[in-house]
Amino acid sequence: MLFHLITAGSIFAVLATETAAQALQIPSSWLNTSSSTSRSSREDIAYGAANTLYHQIGNTGQRTAQYRSNYYAVLALQDYYSGNTTWMAYVTPSMQSYYQQIGVYGNNLGWSGDANYWALAFYYAYRTYKQEVLLETAISIYNATYAAAFITPNDAAAGTGAGRNVSFALPSCTSDTFAGGVFVGNVSTDLDVCAECIGPFFTLSAYLFEATNQSYFSDAAQLSADFMIHHMWNGAFVVDTFRLHDCSLNPKPCTLDQAGFVEGLSVWANITQNATLTSLLRDVVSNVTTHPAWTSNNGVIDELNVQLSMFYQNFKGLLIRALLEARARNLGTDLDLYIEAYILNQFNSILSYTRGSEPDTVDFYGLSWIAQRATSFNSVGSIGALDVLNGVLNLTVSADGPNTGGATTSATTGVPTATDSARQSQHASIDTGAVAGGMVGGVIVLLAAIGLCLWRRRRRAAKREHHFATTHFGDIPTIGIDPFVLSAPANQPSSKWNDFYAPNSGGSRASSLEAAPLTSVVHRAQVAAERPMPGEDRLEQEGLDLPGAVGRLQNLIRLLHRQDEFPPALLHLRMITIITLWLSAGFCAPTVLLRTTVSVYMTDSLPVTGHKRYTK
Repeated sequence: MLFHLITAGSIFAVLATETAAQALQIPSSWLNTSSSTSRSSREDIAYGAANTLYHQIGNTGQRTAQYRSNYYAVLALQDYYSGNTTWMAYVTPSMQSYYQQIGVYGNNLGWSGDANYWALAFYYAYRTYKQEVLLETAISIYNATYAAAFITPNDAAAGTGAGRNVSFALPSCTSDTFAGGVFVGNVSTDLDVCAECIGPFFTLSAYLFEATNQSYFSDAAQLSADFMIHHMWNGAFVVDTFRLHDCSLNPKPCTLDQAGFVEGLSVWANITQNATLTSLLRDVVSNVTTHPAWTSNNGVIDELNVQLSMFYQNFKGLLIRALLEARARNLGTDLDLYIEAYILNQFNSILSYTRGSEPDTVDFYGLSWIAQRATSFNSVGSIGALDVLNGVLNLTVSADGPNTGGATTSATTGVPTATDSARQSQHASIDTGAVAGGMVGGVIVLLAAIGLCLWRRRRRAAKREHHFATTHFGDIPTIGIDPFVLSAPANQPSSKWNDFYAPNSGGSRASSLEAAPLTSVVHRAQVAAERPMPGEDRLEQEGLDLPGAVGRLQNLIRLLHRQDEFPPALLHLRMITIITLWLSAGFCAPTVLLRTTVSVYMTDSLPVTGHKRYTK
């Protein structure tokens, strides 16, 4: 059943650590937990990183499932957080084509983690772009893992099944069922359950139930949650491996292993509205954001140590992704503010210590978030950083800096400031005659601008057809770039057991990893000309970037509302001038802008650009 209670052992495990979760306070050692970087500047930074990654991905030679699937995931998530469809025309066909070439695993070892990464990437793309084929593919991959590695209650009772040809009858070391576990792969004698196998499977089960309302997924989600609580959550972090035959553990503390549990627990606690799970989530978040094994003195993730292979260090962005989901499902709570502070702390550190500092390297990101600035392109560093850069798009812009994302909120309280209250009072007292006069004049100017805009569109029709035929596919330049076409089906190794930088060795899993440098030097000027820029070439494409255009207009109108030093009549005049210039330049669809402008300006409850679940 969906809403059945967690077993007594689970409740005890939660209650044993609940005290620490009762007072969720931002540690004083986190020194940079706010940011005055505007919403538009954050968008530019995130897009710059994604665009550079897009242009350079074909030079890295990486073919691992984790690498490629997370590359597609960060592009889709950028659109999800921003509310745009910038990457849709590229992501959706490319990831399907690449997946069709390599299959669920890409090799005959059948690592469950590989399948999980692919399935989640397809789900993220589905959630963003609402294309049913993406959801169907995610479910298909999920079913493959379920059949090959998931321990059902019947399997657990019999001590056999789940693709195993050896017994995993309950040993004397535990009385808790093994139902819900996910084996490392399809090797029939392997009885290990790993965190990156069960955690993302738990997450995907919860997401798919939310999307389909099928009990098949909810049952699996609850079973996997119980397994992780009983066998893999030790009260401080999720251990890497649990061995069924003797209950032994391989702790190996790292952020990657925490990500699936945090994200799955966030979704499942929200779906079930289970207070015990929510309390556990708070405790888990508090622990994984402060654990010394991967946290610097300033609260920034630091996993560059000799105990972990590069595989684990390369995917710390997945923890940020998971925390963003936890925040999105707990808005207005102390958990929301705590996670926001944590992610902004990572963001500020990345800008200060990881991002390239020269004009030619400003869109490059290194592996470490606390050490040396990038001097050359590193695709893995870019993918990890993008989870943070994408995630801050809808976080609070601090009051002492520009704010293009809605009402200024306190970085520590999340409530409107006193200045906002004063401005609201001022808006309430605006002279109605000035408003009426301004609106009448505005409509006249607006209609004239609409006519001009339509005339310009007809005039450009021939040019647009030529433009599509030669340079663009949707919003994304594609000529000369096709990094996903393989001359023949490739063996696609998962690098869970190998370092991305390790040399190939005969007979090992690493031997099939294509030998190619992960880093290459590319100058910003080489790709700058291909960026979608404001103007005819970008926004002539029949509204492909319309959400972004409307959002930018809304932000301009919000700024006008906040210009206290101007009288109402002049505010109206400035607004009309901006709208007229915008329309006459052909930047948007006039009907949508007219509706948006009137609705925004006539209410004090201003909409915020982006996905509404991620705004305060």
